[in-house]
Amino acid sequence: MMILDGLEDLDKTVYNGKVSVNNLNVGALLKDPTIGTLTIDIEIQGSGFTPKSLFARAKGDVHSFVYNNYRYNNIYFTGDFKNQLFNGIVKAKDSNLDFEFKGLADLSKKESKFDFGVKVKHADLHALNFVQNDSISKFKGNIIIDGQGNSIDNVIGEIQFRDLQYTNSRGNYTLENFEVKSSMDNEGIKKIHINSPDIINGYVTGTYKVAEIKKIFQNAFGSIYAHFKPYKIAENQFINFDFTVNNKIIEIFAPEVQIGKNTSLQGKNRRR
Repeated sequence: MMILDGLEDLDKTVYNGKVSVNNLNVGALLKDPTIGTLTIDIEIQGSGFTPKSLFARAKGDVHSFVYNNYRYNNIYFTGDFKNQLFNGIVKAKDSNLDFEFKGLADLSKKESKFDFGVKVKHADLHALNFVQNDSISKFKGNIIIDGQGNSIDNVIGEIQFRDLQYTNSRGNYTLENFEVKSSMDNEGIKKIHINSPDIINGYVTGTYKVAEIKKIFQNAFGSIYAHFKPYKIAENQFINFDFTVNNKIIEIFAPEVQIGKNTSLQGKNRRR
C-alpha cells in the first residue's frame, strides 16, 4: 500500500509504502518475447516528483524474473536519488548467477555522468541460455564503466575488464586485463579503441548510429561480392576500422577456425 501526502504541490509531495507485483507478464506489455513474468516486492519512501525536488530511497526483492527462458531468483536492490544524483546497488544470488552491481549517476548536467562497477563471481552462461553449443560455459570477472553522455550515440568514456576467467569443455582460460575507450571530436567523429592482448587490438572511427553499426559492418564486408545487396541505413554515416585478431579468443570460442598469427581486418564504408 502506498501513502501519498501533499499532492497539491508535486515538489513537496511525501510518499511512503510498499508495492507488490505477482507474475506480471512484462514481456507481453513490452511486446518482447525474450522477457517473461516478474514477481517483486518494493519498499519506497521519499518526497517530490520533479527532477530537482525528488528525494527517494527504495529497496526491493525480485523473487523471480524470466528472461531468455531462464527464471532468475533472489535478486536484491537498493537505491537513493537526491539532488539528481543516483546511487544504487543490485545483488544477484541465483544458483547460476552471483554478481554485484554498484552504480553512481549524476543527472544534473546536460550530459549525464556515470560510474558503474560489476563484479561477477559466477555466471553459468549455458544454464542462463546465452551459450547453447557447449554444456560447460562459465564466466567470472570485474567490469568498470566510467563515462558520460545522454544517449547511446554520444556516450564517451572507458570500460575496463579485469580478472576475467572463462571455462568451457576445452579448458580454463584467463584473459589479460584490457580497456575499451570511446571518444568524440568537435566534428562529431567517434573513435572506439580496443586494446586486448588476448582478444583484439584496433579501432573503429566514424559517424554512425549504434543501432545500425551491425548493418554498416555487413555492408563493408558484403561489398566484396558482386551481387551483394547492401542494407538500408541512414544517410551521412561512415565507418573505418582496423583490427588485429589475437589467436586466444579464436581458441576459446571457435577452435575449429584456423587463422594466421596477427591476422588483420581493415575496411571502410560510407553512406551519403
